[in-house]
Amino acid sequence: MTVIEYMPSPDIHEYLRYEEGRRYGARYHYSLGSHRKRIHIADGDVKFQFDKGGGLGAVPILVELGAGSLEYMEWLEVEKLQPPGWLGDLEPGSPPFAMERRGPRVDLPEGFRYEPPPFLATFVPPREPGARFSLRVEDHGESGLYVTLSGSASSFVMLAKHVIYLAQDDVPPNSRIDYFEPIFRGDSGTKLTLERAEFPKNVPWAKSPGRD
Repeated sequence: MTVIEYMPSPDIHEYLRYEEGRRYGARYHYSLGSHRKRIHIADGDVKFQFDKGGGLGAVPILVELGAGSLEYMEWLEVEKLQPPGWLGDLEPGSPPFAMERRGPRVDLPEGFRYEPPPFLATFVPPREPGARFSLRVEDHGESGLYVTLSGSASSFVMLAKHVIYLAQDDVPPNSRIDYFEPIFRGDSGTKLTLERAEFPKNVPWAKSPGRD
């Protein structure tokens, strides 16, 4: 994979204009034709699953949470609009997934820049200094489960790099990165996993969007 670059926004107004996000998308993932991500929960394991486009499309949000103007972001499952189509971030059946930064953002004056090493099944890219995060899974009754990932700024920068690593062309499905203590703490034994996944093709919500 080539070097992935993104310039985080200095303030929320710059982020909302989303010009850097469109430039990033046009360069790295709009052309892939698939932009899929899902939150899957089973046996205390919370998986953030994605294909190449879905992973690369998540990178600007993770970088903004770590080094930009965002302190909070929520992803919701796609839903049908009448018209023009589908709205949402996650595959149908995914619980809402919130991400929140705790503490100050990381200063990246030259922007985010990462060239992933070649994929090896036995290798996990290094953690960022100061990376600490926690996961909370809440049962909202009829509304279902709600997942919140809270972390330091460097945690989100690290997750962006790990997602890029798993989004490389030669990474086989089900390749994963698991997080454990001391870098990660989950409620009641929950674990966070990043996983490269395959998704059913030719579903109506699968078109690559013009913005994340």
